[in-house]
Amino acid sequence: YTVGYREGFTAEVDRAMQTIAPADHPRHIKKDSSEWPVDWKAEWYRKEIRKAKGDIWFQSIVTGTLMNGSQIEGVVVNTPLGEGIIRCRCVVDSTGSADVAIAAGAGYEYTGKNSLAVQGAGLAKFSPEDHYNNTDWTFVDDTDIVDVTRLFIQTKIKNQGDYDIGKLPQTRERRRIIADYNVSVFDMINKRTYQDTISYHKSNFDTHGYTEDIFFTIKPPAHSGVTYDVKLPLRSLLPKGLSGILVTGLGCGVHRDAMPVVRMQPDLQNQGYAAGLIASETVKRNIPLRDMDIKHIQKQLVEKGSLPAEVLSETDIEPVAKKNLQDAIKQLPDAYSGLEKILAYPKDAIPLLAKAYKNVPVASKLYYANVLCMLGEPIGWETILDKVKTYDQWDTGWNYRGMHQFGFSLSELDNYIMALGNSKRKEVLPELIRLAKLLDTESEFSHIRAISIAFETIRSGSPVEVLYRLLIQPGMTGHQITNQYEATQKITLNIIDRVYVLEDSMRN
Repeated sequence: YTVGYREGFTAEVDRAMQTIAPADHPRHIKKDSSEWPVDWKAEWYRKEIRKAKGDIWFQSIVTGTLMNGSQIEGVVVNTPLGEGIIRCRCVVDSTGSADVAIAAGAGYEYTGKNSLAVQGAGLAKFSPEDHYNNTDWTFVDDTDIVDVTRLFIQTKIKNQGDYDIGKLPQTRERRRIIADYNVSVFDMINKRTYQDTISYHKSNFDTHGYTEDIFFTIKPPAHSGVTYDVKLPLRSLLPKGLSGILVTGLGCGVHRDAMPVVRMQPDLQNQGYAAGLIASETVKRNIPLRDMDIKHIQKQLVEKGSLPAEVLSETDIEPVAKKNLQDAIKQLPDAYSGLEKILAYPKDAIPLLAKAYKNVPVASKLYYANVLCMLGEPIGWETILDKVKTYDQWDTGWNYRGMHQFGFSLSELDNYIMALGNSKRKEVLPELIRLAKLLDTESEFSHIRAISIAFETIRSGSPVEVLYRLLIQPGMTGHQITNQYEATQKITLNIIDRVYVLEDSMRN
């Protein structure tokens, strides 16, 4: 509970934490603190739900949905009293993994055969006097009961002697729905506005791992002191093709590289309030979610303080006009200035970039060639190859870290290698093979990742042997956990990843 927008419903929650007990209570936290006793907050939520005549079902889990075509009509539940169905007209899916929406048939994105990127996760100890336990020491698929069991086994061993452990995996990345509109990195960077904004988010780029989007590959995200503010539309909470379901939090329709900015707890409290308000209105008025009078909702959220007043007059106007592409392309040699505007319209930008590459001075050609090749257009690959040939050795790369990861996760040379891979020109393979032969188990993660992706993208048999010899070196493999016994033998002792702990101890 650190960064985030603290007005609106979140301000109400914060005030409640200061008034739920007498000011002289020994567990009271200072007024300006972002901490609270966990059980106080849970109890406040419980009281508010009961005050609003809501029911709370403990020890119950949703395991399926009842559908009429694309319309949800109920959820299947397993409870201490057995299995049943709750009939409904609208569901707010705040599982964080879009479980209900996916059970109803929603499409989704997640790590898998197309992507291995995932943010670091953990599970914390718990004591009644604790207020803040932020962990990042593992990875876990919280839709896989075997993997979650492994996590709990390791956490119990890791925290022997402590009062208790947490009840939910502390995952920062989960399954994300294919929504009516999925918010992109370019929407975030370019501060896109929407006519149906329902939540407002403020955070630094707290990625806990590496990024994948082409923008961050070329131009790394800003350091921890830079705050982004992002607006999310109702459309990003609506699973495409389904009716009667809203998905909040980590499960909503946001690109994985934009999610670190919009997943902060104060912001999600306001988002959850908005989703509840919208769900209740659609049931009261007996209208579909997509027919909701969004301005009526926004006015209530502005009055509450959850949204800035400007959203009432904002529209879906593109944040970057295509007519400004030419100006942005001219700025590119200035440390990739204007890149976010160019990548917002890649198809329109490619012919303009190609023309600029031919006409700009030699000193500027590398910038245009790099962007073109990253976009899969092999114009200028020779320029990048000439640059790569100037490297006798690898530059300083990036080793995987989760906690406090800000800035680049690929080196300059890694960037050029990825670009050459995207060019798919087999002529670049001898140079990439030369560099691959320089790698070993002491090489940074980013170098091995970059060269592997480049070889995979070019799709040639010639680098197979060198890549194979690299990846079978001692220490490269064998880190997987395949059964529960192995889980008891492979436990990270620190609560955050080893790289950060090592560097911190060296500083001290």
